[in-house]
Parts: sequence; structure tokens; C-alpha cells
Amino acid sequence: MKKRIVLMTFGLAFLAFVFSSSSGGRASAAGSGNTGAPGESTTCVTCHGGGNFNVGLSINIYNQGTITPITTYSPGQTYSMEVTISNSGLPGGFGFQMVALNASNSNAGSWLSPSSNTQIATLGNGRSYAEHNGISGTNTFMVDWTAPTTGTGSVTFYSAGNAVNGTGSTAGDGAATSSLMITEMVANVSADMATNISLADNGNNGNGSDLQFSFDAAANENTVSQYRVIIVKQSNAASFNLATAQGLINSSYTTVNPNGSATYTQSVGFLTKDSDGANIVNGQSYVAFVLSAADGTNANLNVLSSVSSSVLMQGVAGTATGLMASDTGSPGAPDLNVMFNKATDESTVSEYRVMLVENSNMAAFDLAAAQSVMMANYVSVSPNGSANYTASFGMASNDASGSPLSNGTTYAAFVLSIADGTLAVTNTLSTSSNTLLLQTVAGVATNVMALDTNETATGEDLLVYFDAATDESTISEYRILVVKSANANGFTEPTASAVVMSNYTTVTTSGNMDYSTTLANTATDVDGDAIAVNMAYKVFVLSVANGTTAGTSTLSTGSAEVTLNDPVSTLNQLKLSGNATMIGEQLYLTIDNKFLNKAIQLSIIDANGRLVIQQNINDSENWIDMNAYAKGIYWINLRSENQTWTKAVLK
Repeated sequence: MKKRIVLMTFGLAFLAFVFSSSSGGRASAAGSGNTGAPGESTTCVTCHGGGNFNVGLSINIYNQGTITPITTYSPGQTYSMEVTISNSGLPGGFGFQMVALNASNSNAGSWLSPSSNTQIATLGNGRSYAEHNGISGTNTFMVDWTAPTTGTGSVTFYSAGNAVNGTGSTAGDGAATSSLMITEMVANVSADMATNISLADNGNNGNGSDLQFSFDAAANENTVSQYRVIIVKQSNAASFNLATAQGLINSSYTTVNPNGSATYTQSVGFLTKDSDGANIVNGQSYVAFVLSAADGTNANLNVLSSVSSSVLMQGVAGTATGLMASDTGSPGAPDLNVMFNKATDESTVSEYRVMLVENSNMAAFDLAAAQSVMMANYVSVSPNGSANYTASFGMASNDASGSPLSNGTTYAAFVLSIADGTLAVTNTLSTSSNTLLLQTVAGVATNVMALDTNETATGEDLLVYFDAATDESTISEYRILVVKSANANGFTEPTASAVVMSNYTTVTTSGNMDYSTTLANTATDVDGDAIAVNMAYKVFVLSVANGTTAGTSTLSTGSAEVTLNDPVSTLNQLKLSGNATMIGEQLYLTIDNKFLNKAIQLSIIDANGRLVIQQNINDSENWIDMNAYAKGIYWINLRSENQTWTKAVLK
């Protein structure tokens, strides 16, 4: 137990001796470096840290007689060094230590002329330290430093400092470390120059990325830290010099790092500006210079290359967008409109050429094909600053191959932008528009007539006659539509197209010049009501578009009003009546026997109102030869005393 007390007492006494001896400087008193330099095991912070003085430390080196800090040194020249310890609170004193080392961590330069609170001490390892020579009442320490010989290179100053409370113990003190590197000042040696500068326009983006530069490396690339490729307007080339080049910010040049290549080739960055800070644009002539930035060791002066040859930067013509083809729907005419949005930069475009390409040829239609299209086969549109344009193709227009436009054919539109020759030299072709099946409207049935030809009191009494459409190839079928006269004025094509199948009679196209159809006895009107006697009707014919050459159905005008007689009414039974029908070329006419004892006159009138036959008849069955007369509708009229009977027949 006594032995342990003796050892503890000895240890405490030793520590007190060590701490006490450090007040005269760690190197001088304890033979120790504590700056944080490589090879040192501790710093002042190790023992004096943890206090409340919030210590900071700064190192400055000045040309003698000045207070301007330096970052480079001249070999053999003497400089003034200053170490300042900042703090809070009220410490009892200050101490510091500093060493100067080269890149090999050996002593660099020498100390001299220390201030009154500073001393110099050299350790056995050859390192020389500047440090306090007792607890200093001031927080600033001064010492001169003579720089080492030429070729030493960078020198780093390592320093530690503390603020103490003066109790003789490290407890409650505060400490900090810092370092400062300065480089060796090289004699005025210029970096080697890049040569054979060339510039080319190899892109079509309308910015710096279009320009590609090339240059040969400096003869001694060890003198160059980086190359700076600078794009200059040709008009400014004569006045561009090294001072201007060195003053540019990094957005106005492209950096190339030396890598031992004999030649460097690269594109300028797309965001890079020219030497004026302006965007690099089409339509401007440029030259290039290369600044060789000195490495700071083998050379300390930058050098500017000679100028490259000039290049006029040109791009491609702006591209038309948003193409939309639409069929105007003009009856019988292959009319088609193409709308498109202007190019973003319309100043590059001298002309737009709008072309229609048949769907089967679209895959092979490219820029080369578009440029070969003859003038007669496209519509030219002159740029005028409008947001969008419309080109129209009429009946006489051709597609891009020279074929006339035709209904039933699918087309797509393209727009070729012709370069203006200054800002742009390359034409561009848009993407295709929507594909469009060119269609017209279905042909119209004409001369619609509705006749009461029977006495069944059903739809079978109605005979409908009409002339075929001029172009029947546009029609898939005709639909006979019986409409109550009261509803006829509002009956339109959309209404007709919406009629359900059970409420119309279909007539298949056959190429005839005209059609006649007797409706079925079950036929209804468009409302689904049975066709009835004593009801006034008008008849329409809907030409249904075939969906290929025609996309829109058409509705005829209505027939004259027709009302079916009631054959079983007492009134009609008392009236003169008969029946007439065509059998081949013969008109077969029958008359009720009860009227034969009276004089009956027959008149036959054609559709133009001309009397073609007139004679008296006395038989219940009569055959009238119609071979000599043209096809068409004929009105059969019987007259007896003050009664008449009329029917229409179709020959």
C-alpha cells in the first residue's frame, strides 16, 4: 500500500513538472512538437482542450513591411510571419508552436528575428520550431521566415496555440490548430502554346454544340494545367488578346485537360457562350483561340494561340409540327385541307412545301424523296410569322407522286421546310399527319314519285319511283322512307340515317338509270306505324354512303304528297273505279261491270303532261299496246259523265 502511494505521488509530481515546463515552450522545454504536423503524435489540443475560451488560430505571411498576405514565395526571400490566437472569456495567457515543412515533411526554410514573446528551438530530428518563450500576455506572435532554395516547391506551415487560465494545470484551458500552404514562385516562364487550331460546324442544334474544334497539344504539356478553347465572333478576332482571354468566366470557354494526346478534338458545350457572353447561334461567323493556362510550377504565364480559320455556323431549317389533314367533304370533289404549326425558328425557312403521300408509299417517303417532288405536286406556303398555316388541295391537285387525288384513297400529309441558305442550309421534313381516307358524299336520288297503284289499303298500294344518283359508286344502298306529311318539313339526313331497319324499304343499287318499287303490304312509315288509307304522306330516298369513296349519306327531296284511297268505303264503291297495271309492253285495264252501261273515255298522259292515247272503252277487260312509248310514269284517266278515276302506272 505504501509502495502504491509513493508511485502515485511520483506520477503527479512528474505531470506537474511537465505541464510547468511547457510554459517555456514545448520544443525548448520538453523537446516535443505538438503542431499537428505529420510525424507528431499529439497537439496542444490533446492536453489544453476542453476549456471555455473557444480558441481559434490564424496564420498569415506577409512581404516584409506590408500587411498584404501572400500565397507564393520567392526562394531565399525573408517574410514576416504572424500567428494570432482568438478567444472568448479572460484567459491568463497564451502560447503557440509552429513548424514549416516541405512536401517530404522535412524542415523548409529558417526562422529568425522572433518577437519578444517568441523563441526558436530545433529538435533532434532537424525540425525547427517557432514557439512562445513563456506564458504570453498577448495573443499575437511574430517571427521572420526565410524561404528555402529554388525547387523546394510548396511549403506548409503547421501551428497550434492555446489560451490558458494560468493555474499551472491544463484543466480549463483551450487550444486550436491550423495550417497554411504556400507555393513556390516560379520565374516568368510561359506555358507552351497549342497550335493548328481549327473550327468546324458539325451539328444542327443552333447552339455551341454544333461547333467542333481541334488543336495540336503544346510541345511541353508539363507547362500546361488546362487548355481553354474560346469561341470569338469573327468581327472581334483582330482585337482579341491574352488579357481579354484571361478575364473570361468559365461559361465563355470549354476546358480541355491535358492527357498526353498529340491532338485534341471536341465539341463546344451546348450552353457555352462566346467571348462576349452571348449565345452561339446560327448565321454568325466564329473563330477559335486556345489559351494554355500555366501549371504554376514549370510555367507561370499563360499563353494564347493564334486564331483558327473562320466558320459560318449554319443549321437545318426549322421543322413544321402538328400536322392535321381533314376532308372538306365537298360533293364529288377530292378537297382536302392540311393545317400545320410553324417552325419554332421560322427565320431559317424560306418556304414550306405541303405534300400528300398515298398510304402505301408512306414508309419509303423520306427527306430525299420529298426534295425530289415536282412543283406541280405540292402546295407552296410562304412563311409570314403566323402561328399556323392551312394548305388546300382541290379537284385538280396531285399527290407527291404526280397521281391525281381520288376519293377512296388514304393519304397522309408531310411538310418540307426549305432552308433559307444563310441561317440554315439543310432542309427538314416533318413527321406525317394523321392518315385520311379521302371521301365525298353519296350521290343523290332525284325525281322521287309516290303513286297509289292498288286498292289493298296497305303499303302495297304505294309504288315508289326515283332516278338513280349520277355517281352510284358512292352508294351502298337506297332506303325508301315514308314520312307523314305533317313531319316532312323537319325530316333531314341525320333523322333519316337514324331510322331503324324495320321502318324503311331497302333498294339495292344495280346500275339502272331509275328504280321503281312497290312496297310490301307490311310496310310502315318511319315512325313504325302501318301505312294507312286517308293519311297524307311524302316519300324520301336516302342514299347510304359506301364508307370508302363516300363518307356522308344524302337525302333526296320529298315526293309530292300522296294519300291512299279506301277501296271499301261506301263512297268509293259508288264512284267510277278500275284497275290498271303494266304487263310487259301492254297496259291491262279493268273496269267494274256496273259502269259499262255508261260511256267511258280513256285518256293516257305521260309524265310531261302530254296526252298520248285517248279512246272510248266498253269492256271490263282492256289491253292497250304501249310498245311505242318510252319508259316512265303514265297517268291513266277514266271519265264517265261527271265522275273520274285516275291511276298511275310505271312502264
